[in-house]
Amino acid sequence: MALINICDSESYVGQEMRRQYNAWKQLTQDAVQNPWLDVHQFTIYLPHPEQTYEDITLDEGLTRGYNVEVEPIKDQGDLFYDIPAGGHFVVVMRQHQVNGEFAI
Repeated sequence: MALINICDSESYVGQEMRRQYNAWKQLTQDAVQNPWLDVHQFTIYLPHPEQTYEDITLDEGLTRGYNVEVEPIKDQGDLFYDIPAGGHFVVVMRQHQVNGEFAI
């Protein structure tokens, strides 16, 4: 449900999703439809609660798409899981210390 709010078509992530989807479909010469019907990978980065970035909180950053990346899954054979049509693959990366690396 949170992805729907973060990634609506007007948000930064929603626009990026549409841009990448259209570019992919143009390369493969497939018909362009609704990107939500094709499997995408969303990577969400959760910074440490005390991490600062341009004076924006975690909540504000997520709603602006700062901590979310999206890309279409071009070959579902690369996934470890069977994802049904309309489903998406979500990876959550968490930062355990200020200025630390992100890990699953």
